[in-house]
Amino acid sequence: MKSASILAILFTLTLVANCKTPSINTPAGFAVYEGQSTQYNLVSPDAVRIRVYRTKNQPVGSLATLTNAVELHFQSLGYRVLRNENISTNEGLSGRLFLTSVMTMNGEYRYLASFFPMEEDVLVVEAGGRKEDFDPYEKEIIAQIKTLKP
Repeated sequence: MKSASILAILFTLTLVANCKTPSINTPAGFAVYEGQSTQYNLVSPDAVRIRVYRTKNQPVGSLATLTNAVELHFQSLGYRVLRNENISTNEGLSGRLFLTSVMTMNGEYRYLASFFPMEEDVLVVEAGGRKEDFDPYEKEIIAQIKTLKP
């Protein structure tokens, strides 16, 4: 094999490795469903959804900066922040977890957002559903966020 071919293969493998979709262990009661290729999507029978993805950390923000921005964003949208706390993955990534509540035409809705800033990217795990559907899954979802794999 020529060195140019070997370099092309190595470059392609590097691109594939860098585009890997982050994921978590599937919480009890959820199933993986097909979504956009850059996201890992899960859903429960009662329509609680989980989305795991990576986004660019642009402009680059620290955990503290992103935490302040996210909290202000939720407040500006009328969401009530129920929890705002540190969270770490089993692999040692430090992040922030928010649990919010908002009233909709269909009743109270719960939205959970956790994020883990890295150098160039931010790993995000979001979950949401109607309060009565979301509540039984809340602890399990948070436990599985800790299994986040970049």
